[in-house]
Parts: sequence; structure tokens; C-alpha cells
Amino acid sequence: MKLTINKIKKCFKSSFKRRRYCYGIFPGIKYLKNYLEKSKDKNKTIRIFYGETYDRLGVTIDSLKYYFFLGLFQKFLRQAGLNVEAVINIADTASITNREVDDKEGLYSLRSQRVSFLEKIIRVYGLDIKAIFMSEFAEKVEYRQKLETVKNYSNSKTVKSLLEKTVLRNRLKQEKDSGYRYSLEEIALSLLFNIKIGPPREIYYDKAALIVSKKSEGDTFFGIYLTPTYPLGKNFAYFIIHPDIEQFGVTPYKAGSNKLEDFRIILGKTSIGKLEELINTSFISTNPALPNPVFDLYVISDLARKLLTKDYSLPVYSLSLLKNISFLKTETIENVIKYIYKPLSEGQI
Repeated sequence: MKLTINKIKKCFKSSFKRRRYCYGIFPGIKYLKNYLEKSKDKNKTIRIFYGETYDRLGVTIDSLKYYFFLGLFQKFLRQAGLNVEAVINIADTASITNREVDDKEGLYSLRSQRVSFLEKIIRVYGLDIKAIFMSEFAEKVEYRQKLETVKNYSNSKTVKSLLEKTVLRNRLKQEKDSGYRYSLEEIALSLLFNIKIGPPREIYYDKAALIVSKKSEGDTFFGIYLTPTYPLGKNFAYFIIHPDIEQFGVTPYKAGSNKLEDFRIILGKTSIGKLEELINTSFISTNPALPNPVFDLYVISDLARKLLTKDYSLPVYSLSLLKNISFLKTETIENVIKYIYKPLSEGQI
């Protein structure tokens, strides 16, 4: 399969134009396409990663969107003739930096459970992805050098302004007091890779990363952002009175983000009955620009289906799916059970 700008644009541009599953690409789709074609010509290995912290509540179904997309994108590029490595970074050290975490040792110890479950997901869905702890990266000389480089540029007004935008309002003071430790470590890690997959708010990390990379004569860097994660079981008014969540959503990989764990699906914990309740009580609109947590679940289950059936084409979704809300909810419930709940409970395809 030949990699062409039309294939890339069809899969990505049509999606983020309507915010269906890909929210956007930084610094732009044309730049990414050119970079991929040059990398192919030079037989260069492209390194792609997705990183996440975690809490005590377990693995959210929303994390699967990133795991699945990372794996599918890797396979898509390989079919196009590129050399691609994919990594999921489990930010074990970053997960305990929050001052609100009481039992830091206990939370840190949960990292083995996290990676064990992740390895099961990798096995069941046939992903060729490595799971690596942040603490392992921290020991690498190359990472420490990148971190020092990032710190050298962190006092510039432009970079500081971007760092502020990476943080939720209720965490801003804490991040400032720490000297934006988490943000600087995130940027340093990003500079070890070529492409990062993440939620929309991370564009601010990536803008800062690109500034540092250019000033330090580093490699080209890209960000691909998937649509925000929204809580299920909420009405339209909820998003009106929570504009920050409407714009950026909640943290996809932390079930307790904004204390909304009762409105999230946690793998291995949320029953089928609760799944049905959350989906059926969710307000969704036929307007593709508005929050639609049910359609997001539909996409996640469809990515699961594609991986299980070894269909490695990037998906393009029609707006007609949003016209029949009752059908969308029913189809989503059935697909989540068929392609996620059952395969993971059985531990095999």
C-alpha cells in the first residue's frame, strides 16, 4: 500500500474537521505527511509514543482509545512501508507527585498491576507495543540530557505561557510551586520520540517541545490529538456549567479525574448493567461539534473490532451515525460487550 497525502488526509482531516476521533495534528497534516514520506525514503525508524499516569481506581476504557489508535497507526504506517516503533510510557514516578496522593508507596506499587493489565491488552489485541515505566527512562543518559536542555529554555516567556496552559485550573498553583516539574519531564520525554499521541490539551506541551527542539537543533516533533474524553450519564446542562470539561474533557487515563469515577467505565469493575445505564442516560447531540461520550465509546469498540479482525486501515466515520441516537446507543452497548468486555474477560481473541 502506497502512502499518499490523500490517504492521510482522508483518514485524519475528515475526522478532526468534525471532531470525530482525531481532534488535530500539530504542527499540521501537510508537515506530517512530508515527514513520513521523507522518513520512508531514508529508511528511518519513526518512534511513536503515548504516555499516561494512573490512579487507584483502575484502567479506564478511555485509555483503550489511545492504546488501540497507537497500535493501529503503527500497523498502518508499516503497511505503507515505514519502520515504526511504538511505546506506551507508564508514568509511575509522575503518578505520585500530586500532593493530594496520601499513600504514595501504595500507589507506586500498583504500577506492576497496571503494566500486567496493559500487557494482557497488548496480547489480546495483537499490538506490537512496548510498555515502559517512566522511572526506566529517567535512568537513561539521553533522557537526562534532554531534561537539562528543556530546563535551560523553561524560563522563556513563551515556554512559561505554554506550561501554564497544560495544567487544570485547580492544579495550577501546585505546578507553579513545583517549577512545572511534571511538564518539563513530559517535554523531555517527548523529545526522545518523533510523534506523540495524546489528548488535545497536550498541544501546549508539544508546542513547547518543538520550540526547544528547534533551538537545540533537535529532530522534528509531531503531536496527534484524539478527541476529548467526556463523562457518561450527564445531561446537556452539565457541560454548559463546566466549560473547561466541555473544551478539554476529563483526563482519559485517570478514572478519578474531576471526581467523576461514577460516570466512567473502569475495565474489570464496571458491570454490563452499569455500562447500559451510563450510556442510556447520557445526553448526546446530533451536532458533531458537541461532546458525545457515547460516540467516543462507539469509536473505541470499533478500533477494538478492527484490531481483532486484523483490519489495519484507519477508520473514517460517517455523520449518519449521529442521526439515530437510539441506534447509536444500542449499537455501542453491543459492540463494547462483544469487542472489549468479552475478549478481555476471556483473555484471548
